[in-house]
Amino acid sequence: ANPNSLPNSLTNNVVATFSNEYYPAIVANNSGIWKYINNQFQSLILNGSYNATTITNDESNGLWFTMSNTSDNLVHYRPNMPLVFYQLNNVNALDIVDIQYTNDGKLWLALREDGLLQFDPNTNTTNLYPMPQINNGTGITALTIDANNRLWIGGGKGIAQLKTDNTWQ
Repeated sequence: ANPNSLPNSLTNNVVATFSNEYYPAIVANNSGIWKYINNQFQSLILNGSYNATTITNDESNGLWFTMSNTSDNLVHYRPNMPLVFYQLNNVNALDIVDIQYTNDGKLWLALREDGLLQFDPNTNTTNLYPMPQINNGTGITALTIDANNRLWIGGGKGIAQLKTDNTWQ
């Protein structure tokens, strides 16, 4: 990316980045969601309206992101479709450190101190998987999904995998 193409609002406070075949580069920050196209960054959605905190994509090139300054703290963006807002009750978006989409259509949100929150957008339901003992005061710092669709989290004392029986290894 050409640094000269960065709008002033993208020169700091970047909280998440993402890219795939459909989106060469996506940047989330406290000014919205930005896409890199034609050698410059352009506002994709919510320019200046919301504080984006995490971002991921789904199988239909939709984007999911969390926001810290609204009660509807989870948003689904699909090209050429209206935004869909979800409210994750009792979840502060500032506590969400990462978000991942799995091929079963569910979202996983890494909560800094609480563990993993699974959200099913089809039923609008959540399940909390409490954090294992990998925390030394830093809480969860990372979330990823491997090629076998297994969830892994990282924290101050190492990593843990959520097994199919919903226990940590």
